[in-house]
Amino acid sequence: MTMPAVGSNHLTRAQWAQRLSDRWREAADNMLQAIYQLGQDLIAAKDDLPHGDFSAMLASDLPFTHRTANRLMAVARDPRLWTQVSNLPPAWGTLYELTRLDDSTFDRLVGDGTIKPDMQRSDVGKVLRLQRVQADEARVLSLRPRPGIYRTLVIDPAWEYDWLSIAGRAKPGYAMQSIEQLRELDLKQWADLENGTHLYCWATNNFIYEALKLIEHWGWQHRTVLTWNKPPPFGLGSYFRNSTEHVLFATLGDTTTRPAAASISTDFDAPRGEHSEKPERFYDIVRAASYPPYGEGNQREPRPDFTSLFETVESPGADTFDAAADAIEANEAAE
Repeated sequence: MTMPAVGSNHLTRAQWAQRLSDRWREAADNMLQAIYQLGQDLIAAKDDLPHGDFSAMLASDLPFTHRTANRLMAVARDPRLWTQVSNLPPAWGTLYELTRLDDSTFDRLVGDGTIKPDMQRSDVGKVLRLQRVQADEARVLSLRPRPGIYRTLVIDPAWEYDWLSIAGRAKPGYAMQSIEQLRELDLKQWADLENGTHLYCWATNNFIYEALKLIEHWGWQHRTVLTWNKPPPFGLGSYFRNSTEHVLFATLGDTTTRPAAASISTDFDAPRGEHSEKPERFYDIVRAASYPPYGEGNQREPRPDFTSLFETVESPGADTFDAAADAIEANEAAE
């Protein structure tokens, strides 16, 4: 097709569509080639430079970060991508997300047309999130209560939000619990009924009311609320932007706090961690204000003095579930 010179105002819609499509494909091809070549050059530089020089170069000599370099190298190293060049999106961030997929998922997304030039990074994120949720749901199914009696219990419910109503936010990458499921949890099986038991129940702003009812249902008496003040950036919210998270403190039986609690404020500042990760400052407060032994439900980070209230039992297919979870964790660690 003979096209008028650039800048002409006399193209038809079809001609403009043809020109713009051609420019897009040309730019995409060049971008993919540039991304691949940059990743290959980074790999070569890492192999060629003396020990320490590569990291030093990334730290001070290049217009991108060490993290970006690692992702570009991961893209260049993944042979699956470069057999699908015509289907690839010309964005290195999206390409990196594709490297995190296992082979069967990658092949499925190629086959059903999900992997295509206009694919967005968030599209891959949804797939990875679903894998994490499925792995976590499988893990939850293999759990059973661990026998034990504790003076202090920490519970971090995986509250089941109506996520579609919260600014379009995507669901988290773990199994969630409905109010009905949480009500079925028998917390008293771990309680020290003779000496009394403290309960710390985490709740977001949206679920404080439900958490209060849940504590009463479990048999504890609500006493006060501790508030974690989070640093910016603010979280999402339906009415106001969330910058706090709360811990409802309750007691069972004739018990009080340790003397140190008299000098502990009901609010505390602490840095953010990963999604749903609770700050170490909170655990310092629990140690100072409440009595050991400490039991924790939905434990996300093992601590020697906080015993998980659940243990894993082998079940049919458990190896498959563990392998899926391990693969996801390995991919995320590679970031």
